[in-house]
Amino acid sequence: MLDPEQYRLLNRASAPWLTLWLIVDFEGGRAHAIGGQGGGSYALPDGSTGWYATSTAGMTGSRRIGDPPKVTVTWQEARRWVASLPAAVVQKAAALRAEGHTRQAAYPNHYPGIGRPYCWDQQCTTPDCEQCAQDRADLAVAHQRRDVEREAWHLEQRAHDRRVRAFLAALAPDDEPTDLLALLEQQATSSGAPA
Repeated sequence: MLDPEQYRLLNRASAPWLTLWLIVDFEGGRAHAIGGQGGGSYALPDGSTGWYATSTAGMTGSRRIGDPPKVTVTWQEARRWVASLPAAVVQKAAALRAEGHTRQAAYPNHYPGIGRPYCWDQQCTTPDCEQCAQDRADLAVAHQRRDVEREAWHLEQRAHDRRVRAFLAALAPDDEPTDLLALLEQQATSSGAPA
C-alpha cells in the first residue's frame, strides 16, 4: 500500500489525469510517465514546492533538485496499489477519464470560420470592398460566439476537474493511520476501566 507522501507524489496536483490513466490502464500510464515526464515541481505536504523525477524504476521526490530522495514510489508499489482498488473504483476512474477525453475533443476551434471562403482569399482586387467588410463583420461575430463557447467550455472543464480531484482525494491514504492499540487504551482510560 502507498503511504500519504507516496500517494501525493504519484497523484501530483498537476497530473490527476495520469493517476486516472494508471488506475484504468497501468502499463499505458506508466509508459507515458517514463517516456514523457522526466520531472518537475510538485506540492509538498507543508505547502512548499518539491521536485520529482520519473525513471523506469518509479518516481522520486525531494525538497530541492539534487537532494537525496525524500519519498520514492516504485512502479511495483504503484501497480500493487492499483491492483488493490475495487472494480467500482476502476470503473469510475475509466468514466472520468473518458469524460475528460470527450471534453478535450469538444474544445472550441481556435480559428472560427464564417462558413464560406473569405473575400480576401479569393484574390480580391479591392482591399476594402463591400464583401471584405461583410466578411470581417461575420468573422467578428464568429469570434464573439467562439469566446462564449470557450468560456462555457472552461466552466464545464473546471467542474470536471473538481470531480476528478474529489474522486482521487477520496482514494488517498490517511495521513494519520489509526493505531488500534492506542485507540483501545485511550477508550479504556477515558471510561475508567483498567487498561
